[in-house]
Amino acid sequence: MLTTIISFIIVFGILVFVHEFGHFIVAKRAGLMVREFSIGMGPKLFFYHYHQTTYTLRLLPIGGYVLLAGNDDDEVNQIKPGTDVRLQLNQAGIVTKIDLSRNQQLLQGIPFQVAKPI
Repeated sequence: MLTTIISFIIVFGILVFVHEFGHFIVAKRAGLMVREFSIGMGPKLFFYHYHQTTYTLRLLPIGGYVLLAGNDDDEVNQIKPGTDVRLQLNQAGIVTKIDLSRNQQLLQGIPFQVAKPI
């Protein structure tokens, strides 16, 4: 009985990981900032921060999620001074896209480092 429950949790965890990784990889390739990649729900058991993304393992093995940057988190969504970005301009010289990813193949643009406010 216990081995059946443990086997179910492991198989379900693998399915959740593959599913959420699909969201993660598509978001990254689209140039979106991924704030968190989480397997499980509830309190954090383990987390690791790497390249603006927090990778989290949580207590309850009942799902997972990929948290993307958006308009609802204005304070967190600000770009920190010293961050390297690439700017894409239109014909009029107006910025149309800011790429925060480190993948230079996604966006051919002007390399730029965010300065501190004056």
